Amino acid sequence: MRTNLLFNRVCEKFNLGLLKHASKINNGFSSNCYKLVTSKSKYLVKVYTIDKLKNVTSTAKTEFFFKKGNLPVLTRISNLDESDHLIIGGNIFIVFPYVVIPKIKKWQKELYYELGDFLGKMHRYSIKVSSKNNFETFNLDKTASPSLRSMYLLLDILCSKKRMNKQGRLAVYNLMVKIDYLKKILLEKFILPDVTLIHGDFHPGNLCIKDNKIKMIYDFDSYCFRSIYYELAKVIIGTCFNGSFDDKNFVRTEYFLRGYQRHVILKPNILRTAIQICHFEVFNSFWIEEKWSKKPTIELVKLMEKEKQALNYFVNINNLNNFTERICNFLNKNKDLI
Repeated sequence: MRTNLLFNRVCEKFNLGLLKHASKINNGFSSNCYKLVTSKSKYLVKVYTIDKLKNVTSTAKTEFFFKKGNLPVLTRISNLDESDHLIIGGNIFIVFPYVVIPKIKKWQKELYYELGDFLGKMHRYSIKVSSKNNFETFNLDKTASPSLRSMYLLLDILCSKKRMNKQGRLAVYNLMVKIDYLKKILLEKFILPDVTLIHGDFHPGNLCIKDNKIKMIYDFDSYCFRSIYYELAKVIIGTCFNGSFDDKNFVRTEYFLRGYQRHVILKPNILRTAIQICHFEVFNSFWIEEKWSKKPTIELVKLMEKEKQALNYFVNINNLNNFTERICNFLNKNKDLI
């Protein structure tokens, strides 16, 4: 009842029409999302806690920034006070048009080309307009230490439970592989160029794709100033391969890179370094296990299973070397690819 009262007020302030129905559609990492059906249309409402106010306002600026670059960004609706958010009690409400996302049954090679083409456009525009500084430094040893301590604490919590199901054993296995890997990390420093404003969470779940074309991009909550090579390596590992490191996905990655290099010409050795950093982050990140320990869901279990595949592949350093060599060889053979 209280939820309906809140959303009635949101409808009034944003001039959305009379509320017919409100339903929760998912739990985001930093917000809760709701679908509102009103007498006018359908809307997506994201609800944040008040401590996220600074990030909510800066995310709006990021959306507007990329919108100015003629990119199809889903932007929020302004309320009657000409503000892009509404504060009620300890919560912040922002409203977007509701977009129906068609499900893609099978990803064709051409779609990976489109994905690379779109990311290349974003990076080219961002580098041209908003380069913040030239380089970023990544120190593996200093980054690994705090994560190791937190992983040990989470492992103790999971292992202290009297009963452990199959999903719990999966979470423990992943944590133990990560801990074993991070304990062997030596002091190593990497430097990446072309630091600029990036989306930060670029993957198909944040894109509206129809007829093999990207019609809309949204969810800029993870925006940051990082090297374009860092985001590119993340997309290659997380989207082009997505836990399955076979020949078919190498071909898809080549199509992705062909699309990307229509806009940004890559330097293979720098991409090699970025892949090494993202390889490290596969082991250094444990947000999936942490979220699962607090609230188990089927979606998180699926992510842990995909993560296990990546861990088992990358824990062998020869696999990492072969992976980077194959990608860099493709770029070297196609230096003039535009």
